[in-house]
Amino acid sequence: MRALLAIDGSRDSKRATELVRNLAWPSGSAMRVLSAYHVLPFYAGMPGVVLSPEVVEQTETAFRGAAEAMVRS
Repeated sequence: MRALLAIDGSRDSKRATELVRNLAWPSGSAMRVLSAYHVLPFYAGMPGVVLSPEVVEQTETAFRGAAEAMVRS
């Protein structure tokens, strides 16, 4: 069986993660996790605002780590 779990850091997605974790899955099952986060500050899209690639990468890395931690916990 294949399944997709979409998470966004919300309380409901945490509950969905717990549900998926506690279900009995058939042998050979595969789970894909899709995380959706707004990773850049609201002002990033404003005219004249330029974020360095390092800031963008650090922000994405932090949110990716948070998503992975939520799935592991």
